[in-house]
Formats: sequence, C-alpha cells, structure tokens
Amino acid sequence: MSHFFVPINHSKAVEMVPDDEEILYSTLCHVEFYMKEKEYWESHVLITNHSVIFTKGKFSNPIQLYYLPWSAIKFLGRAKFNSTPYNFRLKRDILIETDEEFLERSQSFKSFIKPIKEEGKKYWKTNFQSGSERMAEVRRIVEHYLNTQKK
Repeated sequence: MSHFFVPINHSKAVEMVPDDEEILYSTLCHVEFYMKEKEYWESHVLITNHSVIFTKGKFSNPIQLYYLPWSAIKFLGRAKFNSTPYNFRLKRDILIETDEEFLERSQSFKSFIKPIKEEGKKYWKTNFQSGSERMAEVRRIVEHYLNTQKK
C-alpha cells in the first residue's frame, strides 16, 4: 500500500526536504493554529524519517512552509498530532478516497507513523543534544531552503 495520498509535488513542501531525509507519507491535513486567535487551513503535509514539513494553505509561496522535527511532535489520537501551536488532523481527498478507504487509513495512521516518529525523535536527540542545538539545525534547514529559492 502506498503512503502517498497526495502527490509529493502537490506543493513546494517537497523542495524543503533535506537531501538526507526520505519522504515516507504525503497527505492533506486540516491545520489549526492558535496563538491569540485561531486560524484554520488545509495543508499539504510531508512526513519524512526526520521531520514533518507542511504548507500554510494548499498552494503556498516559499515563505509559508514549515519544518518540524519529530522531537517536537506529539500524537493526540489515531489521526491527529500536534506541535504547539499547530494541531493537525488527517483530511480525506474526496477525489481519490472513499469514506471507507479514509476510515481504514485514519485507523492505521498512528501505528504506521509511531515507529517513524520514535526513530526520528531518537535521531534528533542523539545528534543534537540540547533544544537550542535542535532549533539551530531547524533554522539551518529552513535558511538553506530559502537561500535556494533566491537563485
């Protein structure tokens, strides 16, 4: 069974994936962002062995891409996860999935993703000892992506 429910090139998110990361899952999600006010949008989400990369909206410009290391992500349910202030919930694409297919996928999502998350979390904690080292690496990845977009 393929785990690409949306083509990986559906958005510019694929361009932010570092060369040493492997894309394992591609999907749409409902995203809720909450700081002072709540915002909602549909997002293209790529799950790699080290991170979750997502867009703000379906067709984002390069500045609206986000990179989250697995060490910053928690599961909220079988088809939900979060990294404060973002909450993600799998979304069905009615053009390619029936209700039954989506139900099956959402029921198996956590069991598929959990070992990936554990390995990714171990990678981040082993290679970047402190939270500040992890944040510096995330900044480096994002800056590298933004620099490639300027060319």
